[in-house]
Amino acid sequence: MNQFLGVDSKLVQFFTLLGNLILLNLLWILTSLPIITAGAASAAMYAVIFQYAEGTDDAVLKPFIKSFLSNFRQSTLLWIPICLLFIMLGIDMVFLIGNAASGIAPLLWVPVVLISFLTAVILTYSFPLIAKFSAPLRNVLRNSVCLFFLNFFPSAGILMLNLLPWGLMLLAPRLFFRTGILWFLLGFS
Repeated sequence: MNQFLGVDSKLVQFFTLLGNLILLNLLWILTSLPIITAGAASAAMYAVIFQYAEGTDDAVLKPFIKSFLSNFRQSTLLWIPICLLFIMLGIDMVFLIGNAASGIAPLLWVPVVLISFLTAVILTYSFPLIAKFSAPLRNVLRNSVCLFFLNFFPSAGILMLNLLPWGLMLLAPRLFFRTGILWFLLGFS
């Protein structure tokens, strides 16, 4: 029984990881509630996940706060324009859906979809890069795009996982809300 419930057992390690991921997810949600801080919260979350994956530390709270504060400026400078761009794209999509009967609307979908895709590509790697490396924002943006296209298939998988909750919320809201506790506890981390 000691080997099954001992400190070094696989079961205890699994539940420790699960508890840390839940704590990390809750920290991310709390620090993202003022939408303006979601970028810094994302970079802090990635920093904690990186240190956990490397086995350097299994703490959550102190490294999260440290990374949140140290990456706040750069993450916020990236997040605010992207957030404004998402608002603009949302307004464009509502306008295009509302004017679907006009003949020009299909042509206007092309730039909206391309800009949305490029923004999603940038978001896939930008906050992890900010969390891991100290680089100017221009380099982070360029490296995000390069990493995405140089590793296209794994990056497309990551992008699909990032878009999954949004797709479920739009296309299958009942399923999204039935699995809501999973998104709340583990969805971001």
